[in-house]
Amino acid sequence: MSAIFKDKIVPKLELSSLEASEVKAILQVLELMNITDIDVYQNTKNNYNTEDVKADFTEKVAQLIYFHPAVFANEKEGLALIASWIPLLEKGFYPDEKSTNKLLEFLYFSLSYLQTDAVSEDLKTQIFKVLKMLVQSESKASLCVARFLVHRIFDIRDVLSSDFLIQYCIRYQILSETYYVVNADKTITTFPFKIDNAFVEHFFDNNWYKFISEFHRILPVGRVYVKGVYDLILPWFSTELAAFYYNDLQLINEAHKAIKERIIYLEVNSLELLNLKTTEGFHPLIAALGPRMLWDSGDVLLFNNRDKNIPQEQLDVCYLRFVDWLNADGGSNFYTEAFKDYGKLILTENRVEALPLQFIPFWFDRCHPKTGVKNQTETFNTIFSDLLIKDRKGQFP
Repeated sequence: MSAIFKDKIVPKLELSSLEASEVKAILQVLELMNITDIDVYQNTKNNYNTEDVKADFTEKVAQLIYFHPAVFANEKEGLALIASWIPLLEKGFYPDEKSTNKLLEFLYFSLSYLQTDAVSEDLKTQIFKVLKMLVQSESKASLCVARFLVHRIFDIRDVLSSDFLIQYCIRYQILSETYYVVNADKTITTFPFKIDNAFVEHFFDNNWYKFISEFHRILPVGRVYVKGVYDLILPWFSTELAAFYYNDLQLINEAHKAIKERIIYLEVNSLELLNLKTTEGFHPLIAALGPRMLWDSGDVLLFNNRDKNIPQEQLDVCYLRFVDWLNADGGSNFYTEAFKDYGKLILTENRVEALPLQFIPFWFDRCHPKTGVKNQTETFNTIFSDLLIKDRKGQFP
């Protein structure tokens, strides 16, 4: 039995305007809450003929059970009330839209309190169990709650609350399966959590640029060595997302910047985003490195983290930019951490045939016995000679 439900909700139940089917639903609610030893239950049982009536949990009944602003005015009582709903939700008695919006309004202003030690871990678990059940419910509450969570997670003006929700949503897999939309004709459509046109319509006002902008902004935000928003959103990646990038080089450049910041500041890779591919097998974020005429060390980092199975024709121009980077400023990039950590790998992890012809004059120039710099000569001779020996097929790169 929930004390908060018994003390705060039951005394306010007004049944006089209800249909018999609705009264039957109220009786079932009291039974689910194990509140059958009080006058309200006994009197209702005796005064209403519900024997052969099917319970109908209508919007009116839902508001009698769930819509209680006075209780939500107190954070402690409000959280206790939410936790008490679990038996009702397990039965399929879901709050209506008005009650759901009041719930979310309460949670918005109570997120800071919910994160404190004043709220036990057990109660936090119950709150997020309720949220998961609502997201997975075939009711109007599903989209409302899912939208609330997504918006709060993407709102890094309150980065602590964003991270708090991320951690619990990951822990309990709240945004990892499906959500439901009640259509105008009362039919219900199931949607997966997947970044496509439907997702952008439901969560970002049908504005792909709004989603991409917020996604890039939150990508480098988080705690080092702790799962974050990227881990939450990763299962949502799709070919539709890749296709949207494919059509906008500026967005790809912004994605590159966000990925670089994520790798540098959070010390975690974002290889799945970097290697997104369209249904046709095109990798827009990797291929777009090719048109960028002046590479920096971050571009070398990105290119080194490419999917090694990307078709060669998508990489040829990228290799040319890599040669340009190696030649820039008289070869000074040879002395950078980027060459040591990533550049060498780009050269040594490839088949000979993968390297463009331009690498031959580069090699000869850098290793010329009269003009070559000794340490560069030794390094490049070792790399290129080793490639030729390993891939001896009677042909140059």
